[in-house]
Amino acid sequence: MAPAYEKMGVGGHRSGPQHRRRRELHSKLAASPAGVAAHPGLWSVVVTRAAPSSCPTPSTARSNTAVVAARLMPDNLPFLYLDIDGVLLRRRHTGMFDGFELAPHCLDFLIWATSRFRCRWLSMRCRPGFLDGSRRAFVQAGARISDPRWAVVNLIEPAAWRVEKTEAIDPASDFWWIDDNPSEHDRDWLHAHNRQDRLIEVSSDRDPDALVHAKSRLPGARWRSG
Repeated sequence: MAPAYEKMGVGGHRSGPQHRRRRELHSKLAASPAGVAAHPGLWSVVVTRAAPSSCPTPSTARSNTAVVAARLMPDNLPFLYLDIDGVLLRRRHTGMFDGFELAPHCLDFLIWATSRFRCRWLSMRCRPGFLDGSRRAFVQAGARISDPRWAVVNLIEPAAWRVEKTEAIDPASDFWWIDDNPSEHDRDWLHAHNRQDRLIEVSSDRDPDALVHAKSRLPGARWRSG
């Protein structure tokens, strides 16, 4: 059986106009000054058609955004594989089955990362056959999807894997991987391919600045929080 990354394209990247337009959704972030400040030089012209009501739903907000001209992200950017639970979301309490809340710096990190990497979800929530999904996870954790900055979650596609997360990764590609609890198989796979330096292990459950620390280890990091 071919590795999952071969079925989707190297590193889990889908090609073609439909998926290329997902990167153009970065322009929606230009609707807020914070989005522009986080992406200097990235934006050009953006037109957003008015939604039927003054308080559009997340679905109408997504469908009513039209990009006139935006610089497309280069295809040679590194891949960044993102776990969700314990990294971008943290448990409200210490119990395994407690609810989740947004990790500190979550939105700032996503805006920064999606402008510099080809980001992919590498999470149980986004595995084929699982109905939870990333968007629902962030909404349940308190993300205000009406805030245009949260359009950033639409820019990240799920990586293809079924049993082991490493099925999604081409070891020869330029990638980074952030996870709070990599398995022994994950570590062995990275060691076998001499890519153990590409794993960034942080836990927002234990460290409120986990994303700051993860960010500092990624190439081109220039973090300004708050």
